[in-house]
Amino acid sequence: MVCREHGYCLPSLGLERHLRRLHGAKGEPLHTVLEELRQLIIHDPSQVQFPPDGSPIPKLIIFPGFQCTLTACNDDEDALS
Repeated sequence: MVCREHGYCLPSLGLERHLRRLHGAKGEPLHTVLEELRQLIIHDPSQVQFPPDGSPIPKLIIFPGFQCTLTACNDDEDALS
């Protein structure tokens, strides 16, 4: 699951904590969102397939010091902003 607002991926076990702490979700709205998310198929991050051309994954932020070392990622101006 990608949080567009924060620009990073979340494992399924961390969704509730993320929604509570960083989005201030609680009560019935939180439970409604969690029920909707439970209906989705969320893959383990270790099993996610990367784009075959090595391009950056949209909506993910590149954090300084943790930048992808693939040439395609480093050549993409939009991925660095």
